[in-house]
Amino acid sequence: MSAPDPEHPPPGPSSPEDDRRSSRSIPGDRVSIFDEERRRLKHRLELQELVHTFSDQMRSQRSIDNIARVLTDAVVEITSFRNAMLSILEEDGRTLIGVSSSGHKRTLEIGSRLAKYSIHRIQCDLSTVPAYTEALTTGEIVYHGTKEEIVSTLSALTGLNPGILEIIRRTIRMNLALSVPLYIGDRETGMVPLGVMGISSTKTEVDPEDVRVVQILADQASLAIHNVRLFDRVRRQAKRAEISEGRIRRIMDSAHDMIISYDDSGKVKFANNAIQESSVYSMEGELIDKVTLDRVHPDDQARLVEAYLGLHDNLSIRGMEYRIREPGGDWLTHNINTALVQDENGKVVEVVAFIRDVTLERYGEKEIVRRNTELEILNALLTNLTSDISYREMIDRSLSIITEFTGADMASFISMTGPIEGELNAVGHLWVPDELVELMDERFPMKPETNLFTGTDVQVLTDLDIIPPVYRAQLEKNGIECILSVPVMLKGEVVGYVIGGLKGPLELDEESLAILRAVGDQLGVVFETAKLMLDKEPN
Repeated sequence: MSAPDPEHPPPGPSSPEDDRRSSRSIPGDRVSIFDEERRRLKHRLELQELVHTFSDQMRSQRSIDNIARVLTDAVVEITSFRNAMLSILEEDGRTLIGVSSSGHKRTLEIGSRLAKYSIHRIQCDLSTVPAYTEALTTGEIVYHGTKEEIVSTLSALTGLNPGILEIIRRTIRMNLALSVPLYIGDRETGMVPLGVMGISSTKTEVDPEDVRVVQILADQASLAIHNVRLFDRVRRQAKRAEISEGRIRRIMDSAHDMIISYDDSGKVKFANNAIQESSVYSMEGELIDKVTLDRVHPDDQARLVEAYLGLHDNLSIRGMEYRIREPGGDWLTHNINTALVQDENGKVVEVVAFIRDVTLERYGEKEIVRRNTELEILNALLTNLTSDISYREMIDRSLSIITEFTGADMASFISMTGPIEGELNAVGHLWVPDELVELMDERFPMKPETNLFTGTDVQVLTDLDIIPPVYRAQLEKNGIECILSVPVMLKGEVVGYVIGGLKGPLELDEESLAILRAVGDQLGVVFETAKLMLDKEPN
């Protein structure tokens, strides 16, 4: 064997640096890598566009069935899952009702089999499957890894005939399935379950990218379904208001007027059964004698006496209302009209009074006005939920509704959902001076020593002396004389307060207080939705 030539040594093992140089020197591989990256990026952009398109379609729907149809079609179209079926929770929180399904037409997978046997119309009891019950409290996806596990879960949920279950087990083509819970909220502030979407695949492994897309679509569907339910609630309230108004009008139409007549000496000539049974008016003296006048509200006595004296001057009473106390002690509102009967010489010889009890009518009018006002405010808040606006705009619009209704000169939304229970967090402000905002940011999350951040009822504070001096100085500097506190409620719990400042006094009657309480309840949903939108907004 000859000795190696020192000028031409044999090739040795290559170093990493040599490999890198070699790879960079092959233009074909470099082009291939770049092409693959471009294809991957193009696919991701197309996927994002499809997700946004389907999300917009779901938000534009006004029925849960249509939202479910868009959701299941989207899952089947843009992921590798072959079938999807959505079921919505009933009010009991445990019964599922199927509303829509979608699947590949050339396969006999779970979706098509369920559709064939009309299983999507069967009620499913979630309490029979502990994994489902837990999923609706944690938001975690439930994975079913085998066909037997899927059929077993279906049997526990529906209690179907074993023969049908065996047919499904033999004919379906799939290797895994997922149950995706639909909900709003989160674990920290509380979750409200809405339903479950079941999806299946013939693959043996789950693509994480597909799961991520499904979760995004499920979140968008949850928000859309929740908004539809809120709209349904407002429609039901409007319908109840309409029914109430119709009932009040029927009472008015069927009411019997009280009729009484007097001669020129003041003696009763005629009194119908209605006025006698009322036991309000005296049957012994004139129309407005001392006994009757003592029952009339003090604020209405002078006006009624003046009108009665005008009868002697041939001045009839037309549509005068006054308050009069019944024997039981309640105040009634009566409306009186009179007709004057004259002799041939024009002398008044008889006065006929027609008296109608309009208490229910007046109460009904106030109630209708209150309900209409409440519905207008709730509709304005619901517009926030379905408008394509940002988190900040949603909070600002909600505050502007409060200020418009109360006449407040400034308002702040203070959240009570800090990391530590009871901490304050200034979520949003409207017309609040920068100095006061900076002061709150500096002092929070500690509570000021006032009762503005306690309780579940609307409060009005006129004694600013109980407010800590550092806050009171800023309020007085801006001319604030009165503070309003409206609790923001979610599922019966206080999640924050809207604090309003007014440069003048604020008087709230029972109707206004009821409206503000209803607005506070609705603001809790707005706040929860706003937080969901904030989580989905791009950084």
